[in-house]
Amino acid sequence: LLLAHTPITDLGVGHLSGLHRLRMLVLDSCHVTNAGLASLAGLTGLVHLDLSDTAVTSSGLVHVARMTNLTHLNLFSTGVSDVGAGYVTALVRLTTLNLDSRLITDDSLACLTALHALLEL
Repeated sequence: LLLAHTPITDLGVGHLSGLHRLRMLVLDSCHVTNAGLASLAGLTGLVHLDLSDTAVTSSGLVHVARMTNLTHLNLFSTGVSDVGAGYVTALVRLTTLNLDSRLITDDSLACLTALHALLEL
């Protein structure tokens, strides 16, 4: 489901919570926050999630960590820091991860070594 650059908010994202067969969700540049991620936590069939350029922060990744089938996660230009990178380590199937953020430091790289399936960082 491609919703990039639309005025979708946390309220709208909440309507997606029943789409348990959904495999891809692109919310690039939408008005989504950590609250919206909480309503998506049950979408454990997702393999591709793009949250780039959203208001998501590290604390919202506790919900993403439940999406253990993810192979692609884009967190470009979000408020994710080293704390959030720690939550990402639960996603052992990740092959592609974009953590392009000024809040990521050397500490994040140390914990990401647990992602043995990772092909692109």
